[in-house]
Amino acid sequence: MKRWMMFLLTMLFFAGCGKDYPASLDGFWIKVSPMVTGPYTVDVDVTTNLPGEPVLSLGLDLADGPLGIAPGGGKVFVSDGKGRGTLDSSPSVTPLNEKIPSGKYKVTATYYPNWEENVKITGKEVAEKSINAVLTGKSIDVEGSGTVFLKGSGEKLEDAKRRWSGRQWVEDKVKFADYPWEPDLWKSKFGEWELLKTENGNPNIIKMYYFKVVDITLMVNVLKNEIATYRMGRSNK
Repeated sequence: MKRWMMFLLTMLFFAGCGKDYPASLDGFWIKVSPMVTGPYTVDVDVTTNLPGEPVLSLGLDLADGPLGIAPGGGKVFVSDGKGRGTLDSSPSVTPLNEKIPSGKYKVTATYYPNWEENVKITGKEVAEKSINAVLTGKSIDVEGSGTVFLKGSGEKLEDAKRRWSGRQWVEDKVKFADYPWEPDLWKSKFGEWELLKTENGNPNIIKMYYFKVVDITLMVNVLKNEIATYRMGRSNK
């Protein structure tokens, strides 16, 4: 029994030694050919010189830099150096619960060597190098990209950016309850407000101010001259 166990372990050792993994990912490439198929959808053809049957990650973001949107992603299973995947951002939303606006988007296909399927292709050593590189703020992952124009929700990208940055400003300012209410400041920043009917509290004291440009409602205690809180969208309470 012991001889059989030794024989089996020896065979497994030499089988593992026979796998010729690359020392690095230098020289490998991915080419991306995206094709728009709808307001939110893109078919992505990829070609690569990576060996075996790697799995690639698909991503989508604004071409002029990320703004924290998360329109979804996907995977491409490659065989014989070719693969096709689909990106569908229609069910996905930004952190602000909105559909993506019209604009130019960057489509990426990335090979992550630390993925379980890919460790079998380029080995544990390269996978560990990839993880260590990320920890130091760098990347050795192989990536290809292309650009497309997506209609999305039809909203102009500039308008969406203005709203996103405005909302970020509100979130940074009104972090806690009882923030000072400065009407002139808010008017200069976001224009005139719309006074909504108050359904929670004394309407003579609690006022609901809706700012369309950022799609935010402020709950203001006019007696104390303080912002009690804010709501995304139109809100009466």
